Amino acid sequence: MSGREADFAAWWANGTLVDYPLTAADGRAIRVIFPGRPGGPAGPDFRDAVVDIAGQKVVGDIELHLTASSWRAHGHARDPRYDQVILHVVRRARADLLVTTLASGQPVPLVVLADLRDDRPDMRAPWPCQHTQPDPRALRLQLHGWGMRRFARRVAACETRLARPGTRLERLLVEVIGEALGYGRDSFATRQALTQTMVGSDRYLHGSGPAANGQPTGDGLRAPHTEL
Repeated sequence: MSGREADFAAWWANGTLVDYPLTAADGRAIRVIFPGRPGGPAGPDFRDAVVDIAGQKVVGDIELHLTASSWRAHGHARDPRYDQVILHVVRRARADLLVTTLASGQPVPLVVLADLRDDRPDMRAPWPCQHTQPDPRALRLQLHGWGMRRFARRVAACETRLARPGTRLERLLVEVIGEALGYGRDSFATRQALTQTMVGSDRYLHGSGPAANGQPTGDGLRAPHTEL
């Protein structure tokens, strides 16, 4: 592995340390079950990782750095987009930089790869489900069930946001569409960009102008109306 973060990320994505016994700087036992899916240009390096931390299975993000000091140097300690990070993995770290803290103030485990034994694996470890051959129909039903549960959670989250005083349905729809278009680590940036673009249009978000009452505007558009 070279000294570039891009190569480090590619090495991590290969699953080299899956199921390999690791130890965090604070002494907790760490075992990577799933290294996560690569993120986009902003936010944590890997999303939806599954890690066993001291016997507890945790799902969240993983951030990689060549040195532990990069966490603060890159501003992650003040960035709420990194508050779902469950594991910080670095090539090396100074003795006085063995604590990783989120913007929320929550500490997360730090794994220093320089501390690994010389017998660490060079080949990709087997995935937990690699030799499993599930029934195709059962697998489809399982995936459908997971999808419906996720959809129900999204609906409940939208209902909670809509119940807040002053929340307009039109604005909420813009935010949700922005999140869906961005997907994963890009959802926050895409939602912000789309919302800021639409905020300038009173006819959509603030109920003013000719389109507020469903009347055609100069560009032939009508404001969206929703009946519940």
